[in-house]
Amino acid sequence: MTLAPRPRKHPRYVEFLVASSGHPAHVLRVDWRYLQLLMAGLGLALLTWLGSVSYAVYYQYINSDALDKMATTQFRVQQLTQKNAQLIANKATLTQHYQAMLNRVNEVESKVRLLMRHDAPNGETQAHTTAKGMGGYAQPISADEAVVDFQQSAQLRIGRLESTLNRILARPNGWPITDKAEITSHFGARTNPFGENSYEFHKGMDFAAPLGSPVQVTAPGVVVEAGLMGANGNLVVVEHGYGYRTAYAHLSKIMVVKGEQLKLGQVVGLLGSTGRSTGPHLHYAVYIDGALVNPASFME
Repeated sequence: MTLAPRPRKHPRYVEFLVASSGHPAHVLRVDWRYLQLLMAGLGLALLTWLGSVSYAVYYQYINSDALDKMATTQFRVQQLTQKNAQLIANKATLTQHYQAMLNRVNEVESKVRLLMRHDAPNGETQAHTTAKGMGGYAQPISADEAVVDFQQSAQLRIGRLESTLNRILARPNGWPITDKAEITSHFGARTNPFGENSYEFHKGMDFAAPLGSPVQVTAPGVVVEAGLMGANGNLVVVEHGYGYRTAYAHLSKIMVVKGEQLKLGQVVGLLGSTGRSTGPHLHYAVYIDGALVNPASFME
């Protein structure tokens, strides 16, 4: 049995008619299989391009979001850095303020202790600093509250110490004349120096020294009297505050004026013999709240 041969399958083509001006038209025949491959390649290239574009857009979005977050983080870090620097500066300022106040308290307290130790009888110190027992209910407070509380307590303590210090400094202290001075008459009853065979109450203390010796104030204060005052001759009276007042009589020359503010040891005049006097000397008197007291108590 003889089989008839299969008809041969002819490939398919796509024909393109190409014509141009001045030239005869001709037919461009392209194998359909090649055309399919070309289209598949173009499709794959298009998909690849679309994928690349999509990835680029997505990457740009992700990168932009990351950059925004990074910028926000950097800004936050910068803010925290500035805040930390400010806190450090505030801490340094508070530390300096605390130390300054503490130094001031210690300075005033030391002066008070020194003066009180000097004024206490038989060397007995009136300021006691021995630590005592402590306890009781305590309420926690913040650092800021602690700073404010310390400042208020320190200011109050400084105020009290300065008040005590000012009171001590206002107290007359020492001799009003140091230039070869000699006590010639004490406070209290004495015989009349003018030879009247009688007694009198001497309201101060007399110091004999060379004529013209400088007479100095025994505490800071304000001049309330300065001039010729009868039996006292040339007289200077100084108000020291806290009830203290001193007087310097029989001066040959007054070297201050009424209302003048004086420092401790400032010269108020020169020793003389004006007024009721038997010779060159200084009559020195001390008052407390208007009452005369023995100057010897302030000369140790």
